[in-house]
Amino acid sequence: MNISEINLEDCILRKEDPEWRFALGAKPTTEGVIVSIKTEEGLIGYGYASATPHMGSNLESLNGTLLRLIPFIKEHDTTQMSSIRIMMERMIQGNNQAKSAIDNALFDLTAKSMKIPLHRLFGGTVRTEFPVLRILAIKEPEEMAEQAQKLFNKGYRYFKIKVHGDVSLDIERVAAIRKKLGDTANLTVDANQAYTPKDAIRAVNGMSKFGIDLIEQPVASDDYDGLKLVTETSPVTVEADESAASLKDVFHLVKHRIVDAVSLKVPKLGGLWNTLTAAQICRAGNVKFRFGAHVGSQLLNAHAMHLAATLPDAWYVSEFGEFSRLLDDPFNGIKIKNGIAHLPNAHGAGVSPT
Repeated sequence: MNISEINLEDCILRKEDPEWRFALGAKPTTEGVIVSIKTEEGLIGYGYASATPHMGSNLESLNGTLLRLIPFIKEHDTTQMSSIRIMMERMIQGNNQAKSAIDNALFDLTAKSMKIPLHRLFGGTVRTEFPVLRILAIKEPEEMAEQAQKLFNKGYRYFKIKVHGDVSLDIERVAAIRKKLGDTANLTVDANQAYTPKDAIRAVNGMSKFGIDLIEQPVASDDYDGLKLVTETSPVTVEADESAASLKDVFHLVKHRIVDAVSLKVPKLGGLWNTLTAAQICRAGNVKFRFGAHVGSQLLNAHAMHLAATLPDAWYVSEFGEFSRLLDDPFNGIKIKNGIAHLPNAHGAGVSPT
């Protein structure tokens, strides 16, 4: 199929809680770019480019990269996804979030042209329901516990507790949430690089008595020795996120057994194809993987869900519900009931512009 036009549209979603923050910053909005690829036959495939400053992208860089790529993408048939992927890698180093939007839009377009759900391109589903891990933003311990209770009352049973590096206060956060929710809730912790290795070990040891299932990215993304030290001494699963910002990163983490698990995110890895490859690397190296927070439009979450639906080895639970705390989403189609996200099954990614 020949491309007739490619359009870009900034996507700025207000946060329901404008004071929502994590260890690396706070902003009242979540930003991205919607990429739409239209064929001469009138079909449109959509992709979402995530503006994630702590992973190296913002609206300006996304638009700049995408505008540079568009003329070269138009030279290809939409089914030449491998050639397009190779071309993008050769033209621009990094900025995987922009490349991901192109890759995802082409998968969406291909599935629509075949009149099938996107997951069929990856072998079909092994699951269509996803228990959702919801994120608790950094606040005082009792405030976080109250927010957890509100989500618990809506049916959510998995929670990610954001912390910011004050070991004693962070342990208090975990303790308050466990006390509020009781034993039926599953708790995880995400430090977003906030700790030194020794502080991370102290924090995990203090939190583990309240029953946490994993700690995500406890130390700086490039501190592989520190990350491995925490992994080897931690009584709970240690997971990499910011340290797993590319396929090469994932391979390094797995090869050297630096972590127990890897958080896969479609934007940071450069699209669905690369995310599938990352999952295969983890599987081959006996390192667990799961799908982390895809913060942004339902469009982004739908793409990730269709891939996750095909992977029997995906561990624990995924984070496909953060769009619920964002306003003004230009796409809809994902339903969450009692804390479980249901895979949309229409053609392509299964979500539609509002």
